Amino acid sequence: SSMSSPSSSSQNSQRKKAKSEIQVAEKIRHGRLVSEPPRYPVYETVDDEENPLVIVGLRFSHSSCPFRGREQEIGQIQNYFRSDTSKFICILGRQGMGKTTLMAHICDSIEKSQWSGHRWNAIMYHTCQKDSRPLISEIFELSCRALNNSISEELRLMWRDSHSFSRKCSLLLEKMSNGKYLLVLDKLEAVLGSEHNQSFLSDEVTTFLNVFLDSTHGLTILCASCVRPQLFGISVGFIDLNSGLSEPDSIAFLQDADEKKIGTLGLKGAQSQHLSLLVQRCGGVPRALERVVGLLTDDQTLTVEKLVSDLDKYFSEKVIENLIDHHLKSAPEDQKNVLQVLAVFSSPVTFDAIEFVVKQFWPNLNVTQCLKSLVGNFTVKYNRSNQTYELHSLDQTYLYQQMKMKNDEDNINNSNNNENDNNENIKKSINNNKNDYLNGNYKINNNSNN
Repeated sequence: SSMSSPSSSSQNSQRKKAKSEIQVAEKIRHGRLVSEPPRYPVYETVDDEENPLVIVGLRFSHSSCPFRGREQEIGQIQNYFRSDTSKFICILGRQGMGKTTLMAHICDSIEKSQWSGHRWNAIMYHTCQKDSRPLISEIFELSCRALNNSISEELRLMWRDSHSFSRKCSLLLEKMSNGKYLLVLDKLEAVLGSEHNQSFLSDEVTTFLNVFLDSTHGLTILCASCVRPQLFGISVGFIDLNSGLSEPDSIAFLQDADEKKIGTLGLKGAQSQHLSLLVQRCGGVPRALERVVGLLTDDQTLTVEKLVSDLDKYFSEKVIENLIDHHLKSAPEDQKNVLQVLAVFSSPVTFDAIEFVVKQFWPNLNVTQCLKSLVGNFTVKYNRSNQTYELHSLDQTYLYQQMKMKNDEDNINNSNNNENDNNENIKKSINNNKNDYLNGNYKINNNSNN
């Protein structure tokens, strides 16, 4: 029959509503909504009024756990900074090893003038994303904002001129020759292509880096990546985070976290052999250690002794994934819903943006309380400087993949989609036809009734 039943019509309407609303989440993810934080905020430190340190971009979110270890890697980076030849420094390691936290710690030390060596004029932060503006456009915009207004205007005119791209890169770097500028790039792997198991950069980025490495200027690039970019030469330095924290640093990490919780987790007074077993099973991987703290925070009846007595339950072969999965399965439904929305985002996002999307699907959900709990158990990172929330990249990747798998399973089991509830429609909407939604021009603010 060409006529639809009332229930079918209602379900179709519900699916259309879910698809319509999820595009809002996609717009937020790609920075196209008013509620997204500014892309290039500019700050100035006040420790030296004559020569302030300029901060451009969104600072990276710190782990809620205190920083521990990595003295050797910090020493390597200090040596690279002091060197006149090392211009491109890349921290390599798989997800969860603490690359972003290490860079955030270094930049925080520089901002607080606790870093030995030369004085920096500016720190420029950028988190690379797939399907976003070209990396070169981001670097150009950050650089313009780090320089004074007259130089910035001159650069913008030059960039629109008919010079070759190579010449434009040279002129940009020339303007940065009278100071020291630090460009900090996180998640470089997002803009790396791959071919025959090799990682490569786009033609424009390759041209920029060739000019960058072969000329004299005041710019240094510090980046983090899960994969190694194909760059070579004396101006390039790589730091491998292949190993977790040492056992003493791992134990101190756990006990510091307990201290922040006023000793309520039982880690400060735990037996040394129990703590040794925990950190050994975690491999000293910072994200795994955070999830252990999260487990104890979530379940007040869980003790260190119980964790150790059931190691196989929590610490299987894929330790971090197992710990994340355990938390996701045991989390209250409201928290799962907030995590589902956060998994759509690949960059820091404001409370208003999160609440806007959540309220479309779960009007009575207490977003504030959920976020407090998720930050408190180290599932979500909160950046006080720009008041944004984000999932750890490993959690985001894992959760998004789980949603996709669930969606594929539902497509097989419910081919007519009639039995899917609103939550399943959200999951489908995230994964189906996303690119179709990226070309609209939505202007949404927090005072409109959408």
